[in-house]
Amino acid sequence: MDFPYDIRYTMSADFKLFKLLWKHNKAFFKVDFPISVFDTGGVSNTNRAEGIRQNIAVIREVDCLVDKTRLLPRLYFVIFVLEIRRLLKKRR
Repeated sequence: MDFPYDIRYTMSADFKLFKLLWKHNKAFFKVDFPISVFDTGGVSNTNRAEGIRQNIAVIREVDCLVDKTRLLPRLYFVIFVLEIRRLLKKRR
C-alpha cells in the first residue's frame, strides 16, 4: 500500500492521508452527496486541542517549509487561545 492509514494519529490520520494523496497528485472527485456523517460532540471536538496538536505534528512531518510557514502559526495561535480559555475556565 502506497499510503497506509497512520494510526499513530488517533484524530488526524485522515488529515495525513489526504495531505499525502494531494502531495502525490492523486485525483480527487467532487460528489454532490454526503459521504460521511459525523457527530459534533465527538472526541475531535471535545478534545480540540489534542486534535490540533496532531494536525501540527502531521504538517511538521509531511509539508514543505513554505506550507509549514503558512499553516503552523495559525494552528499555534489556536492552541494558545484554547489554553487561555482553559486557564480562565479553571479560575472560575
